[in-house]
Amino acid sequence: MHCAPHPPEAHADDPDTATSPHELTQPDASPQHSSEHISRSVITALEIARGPLPPRDLPALNDPDIRAHVQAALADIGRALIRTPQGTWTTGYPDPVAEALAAAGIGTLSPAERTVLALVLLHTVALPRAQGRHTHPHWNATQHSVTLRELARNRALTKTTIREALRTLTAAGMVDTAGQGNYVPGPCLQRLSETRIAALWEDLILAGRPDGHLARAIARRRQAARPTSPSQEYP
Repeated sequence: MHCAPHPPEAHADDPDTATSPHELTQPDASPQHSSEHISRSVITALEIARGPLPPRDLPALNDPDIRAHVQAALADIGRALIRTPQGTWTTGYPDPVAEALAAAGIGTLSPAERTVLALVLLHTVALPRAQGRHTHPHWNATQHSVTLRELARNRALTKTTIREALRTLTAAGMVDTAGQGNYVPGPCLQRLSETRIAALWEDLILAGRPDGHLARAIARRRQAARPTSPSQEYP
């Protein structure tokens, strides 16, 4: 993809010219700034960013025509433009694409990595929320972290396995660090759609109380939603 033209050199001590690392300046009227060119620049910025970008860094998305062009271009490659609850912009997989990739085993986590991610979310988001320490549903807006020692209390995994899983999850942006040895949910989780976020909350319920009434109801609903194979329909 093409990158946006370089803006004039910015000076850190000049507030009129200083820009943030991801900021895309408004296009001028020259012919080279076509909708396609601007859209590619926006998509490049969104796709390479570690986390969501604020609207001030992507002023082109304020233009409905440019935004529609970006959405169409992303749809052509199986991606979607996402506006987070905080009003920032990111990209992610549409639900049908995410489900197809998961069914094919593409880009999925190992059982140990899934367990460690669930433990991180349990300690940093689910438990604080259940205890009334926060009421919002956002994964990343948390002041609560968890350490390797706390995660290692789960006797099902060794400390070495947990450490290796944390390394993989951190590299993937699904877990982040908040100071030395403290782990929090990563920016990649903000690329999830509302449907995938709801499913993740359900996964935590299934992991935390698999024999509870709510977990059983979730399991029954998911089982009923699974497509029936031809051999099951016609024995």
